[in-house]
Amino acid sequence: MRRYAWATALVACGFAGTAVATPLRNSSWPTTTELTTNIVNTPSGNEVTLTATVSLPQGVFGVYNYTDNAPNYKKPISHVRFFKNDVLIGEIPVIQGNPNIVGVYKALDISCPTGSTLPSCTYYYGAAQRATVSLKHSLSPTPGQDVFRASFSGDEYFSLSSNSPTATVTQFFDLSPVIHYLLTN
Repeated sequence: MRRYAWATALVACGFAGTAVATPLRNSSWPTTTELTTNIVNTPSGNEVTLTATVSLPQGVFGVYNYTDNAPNYKKPISHVRFFKNDVLIGEIPVIQGNPNIVGVYKALDISCPTGSTLPSCTYYYGAAQRATVSLKHSLSPTPGQDVFRASFSGDEYFSLSSNSPTATVTQFFDLSPVIHYLLTN
C-alpha cells in the first residue's frame, strides 16, 4: 500500500460554484446517493433506466487517479453499483458518468526517496462533488414489482460509501395486443 503526502495547492480548477479546500487523505466525507427511474408503472418486459446521483455538500470524492508516467490513463477509483431485489445487476465507474470535476489534487508517495522526481512517485486525483451515472435494465416478462437501489463505493482517499433509498417499478400485463386483436377480428 502506498502512503501519500498531499500537496497543499490545487493543481487545476475549472468550475463555477463553491470552493473546495485541498482534501486530506482519509477525510471520510459523507456522501449521499439518490436513485431515480424513468418509469414507475410499465408493461412487463420493458426497459427501465436507473439514474444514480452521488453528491456531498462539503469535501470531494475521488473519481480517478493517474501518475506522471501514465498521464493519459485515468484509473477509476469510485463506482456505483445497481441492485434489483438485492441482486447486483450492474456496476459503473463514476468517471463514465458526468462527474463535476472540481479539481485535480496532487499527492506524493512518501515511500519514494525524498526529492524524487520519478514519474511513479507523483499521483494526481480527479475529485468531484457531484456525479450522475445511468444504467439501462430489461425488466422481467412477467408482471410484478422490482425494488431497485444504488450504492456508491466511496473511495479510499476522500469519501465514505452511501446507499440510495429504494425505487420500486411495478410491471403489469399489457392487454393492448389482445384488445387490438379482438377489435380487428
